[in-house]
Amino acid sequence: MNTYESSKFFLQSELTDFAKIKKANIESDVPLVRDVARYIMDSGGKQLRPLLMFFFQKLLNEGCEQLRIKTIKMAAAIEFIHTATLLHDDVIDSSGLRRNKKTANSIFGNAASILVGDFLYSRAFQIMVQLKSPKIMHVMAETTNLIAEGEVLQLMNCNNPDVTECEYLRVINYKTAKLFEASCMIPGILSNAEDSQITACGEFGVCFGTAFQLTDDVLDYSGSEEEIGKRLGDDLKEGKATLPMINLIQISDINLQKTLKDAIKNPNSAPFTEIAGLMKKSGALEYAASVARDQVKLAQNSLSKLPNNHIQDKLSDLLTFIPNRTA
Repeated sequence: MNTYESSKFFLQSELTDFAKIKKANIESDVPLVRDVARYIMDSGGKQLRPLLMFFFQKLLNEGCEQLRIKTIKMAAAIEFIHTATLLHDDVIDSSGLRRNKKTANSIFGNAASILVGDFLYSRAFQIMVQLKSPKIMHVMAETTNLIAEGEVLQLMNCNNPDVTECEYLRVINYKTAKLFEASCMIPGILSNAEDSQITACGEFGVCFGTAFQLTDDVLDYSGSEEEIGKRLGDDLKEGKATLPMINLIQISDINLQKTLKDAIKNPNSAPFTEIAGLMKKSGALEYAASVARDQVKLAQNSLSKLPNNHIQDKLSDLLTFIPNRTA
C-alpha cells in the first residue's frame, strides 16, 4: 500500500461521509443535469483536495465533530468546483479521455458539459452559504475568480512557443495551486486558528498544488497511458508549452529551437515520439521534476510552522509521494 492509498485508508470515515454529501448535492429534477453530474463525479479522481482538508482539520482541531462535518461539506463544495473546471477544460481542449474513461463532453455533448459545470459551480456556493462564514466566502470568491483568469491565460498561451517559465508558473498558480491553497486554508478558518497558521496552511497548499501540476507535466511526456488515464502528449497536441518544453527550447540550439517552436505552433504535425526522447536525453524532464521537488521542500518548511503531531507526519508523507507518483 503506497502513501496515497494509506492516506485514503486512514481517512476512510471522512471519505465515506464525503461521498454521501456529494451524492445528495448532485441530485436535480432535471434529468440531464443529474446524469452528467453523476457520470463525472463517478469517474474517479485522486480526491487530493478533500484528503488535504481532512488532514488539516485533524492537524488543527482533531476530535470536534461539528468541525469535522463542516470540513466535509466544504470538501464537497471544493470538489464540485474542481469538477466544474474539468468539465469546462475538456470542452475547451476537445478531450475524449479522462481517467481512462470517455469524457462527459464526448458522451453528452459540449453544451451539456458546460451547463452542468455551471450547475456544479453554483451548487458549490449553495453549500458554502450554509456555513455562514464571510471569510470562507471571500477566499472562495477570490479563488474561483483567479481560476477563471488562469483558464484565460492558458488560452492566450496556446500555440505560443515564447511562453516564459515565469508566465507558465503563473498559469499553474491560478489554475491549480489556488484551489489547493483554499483547500488547506479552510480547515484553519473553520477551526478559528491563528492567522499565521492559516497562512502556513495556504502556503503548503500552493506548493503542493504546484508540485502536483509540474509532475503531471513530466508524466505527459514520460508516463504510461494506462496509468495516467489519458493519451501521452496531450499537452503538446493542444499547443501547450509546459515546463519541460519551455526548458528544452531554452537549452537547445537554434535549429532545434525552430523545430520545437514549430511543434507548438502546429501541434498536429509535431513529432511527439522524437520530442519525448529529446526531453529525456536533454534533462528537460529532470529539470521540471527538480522544480517540483523544490516546491515540496517549500511545503515542508510551511508544515514545520504548524502543530507537530502524528497528522503532520501523514501530511509530510503524502507530500513526498506527489513528485514520485506515476499516475
